[in-house]
Amino acid sequence: MVEIKDAHRAYFGPILHHGGRDDQSGRYVIEMNPKIVELYGLDGWSSVEFGQRMALKKQPLAQWLHGYYSSHAKPFPVKIETLHRLCGSQNSAIKGFKQELKSALGKLEKITHWTWRIDDSDLVHLSKVPTSSQSRHLLNQACIKARKRDQVT
Repeated sequence: MVEIKDAHRAYFGPILHHGGRDDQSGRYVIEMNPKIVELYGLDGWSSVEFGQRMALKKQPLAQWLHGYYSSHAKPFPVKIETLHRLCGSQNSAIKGFKQELKSALGKLEKITHWTWRIDDSDLVHLSKVPTSSQSRHLLNQACIKARKRDQVT
């Protein structure tokens, strides 16, 4: 049983309707609970590239960053301290975390071809090509902004 909330909706109940595993290949097949699919629709959720995720095995910070940035169509700059807090790092020294972060971002760059830099204000800038559903979202947001701008003028 889970509870999932966003700014406009909430769901509580099971995530998975059912699932199965092929013991020879080790692959899983799952079916999401249709109520979640109905609630969030086809584009109200994010996915992560499974092959990339598997390439980051045993690299928890890189995996966390992969999940975090996969959910952003157009990532915005984030302070190192914010990433430190959000990821739940056990490294209490920000300087030490910054080194871990750089290493994890380097690994992520090799796997995903996303680019990154940390500026003098300790803001992490990450650039990536949005997925097709993220591109549709960005286009939809641009159309909404244009309509609002046209209504004002």
